[in-house]
Amino acid sequence: MISYRSLHEQSLLRFASEVSAATIAVECTKAEIILVAGGDDAIWPSDTFAKSIAARLASYAKHASLVFNQEAGHRVLFPGEKTPRSALHAHGGNDRADAALGEAAWKVMTECLDLPP
Repeated sequence: MISYRSLHEQSLLRFASEVSAATIAVECTKAEIILVAGGDDAIWPSDTFAKSIAARLASYAKHASLVFNQEAGHRVLFPGEKTPRSALHAHGGNDRADAALGEAAWKVMTECLDLPP
């Protein structure tokens, strides 16, 4: 199984001087932001990025909803989804944690959109 997380992390270190130029200026938005991340994401460091975005917004007195599950991977399973795991790429996490993350994210998203759960 192929995991890309370490490639992303190494790139962030190697090209540290260019990260700022590649960073999306989320602090300029007026939109409500929902960040969803798994702590065991094997594709990329979604947990690191999500927490960084939330902290950056907070430093501008803006809020983001951070939905995080330490055991979840890259694959977020929303209620009713049965997305199979990739046969080639490591996603991290496990079915239970990925589904728990999806359920928590779904709740925040439906509340944000003022939809019934």
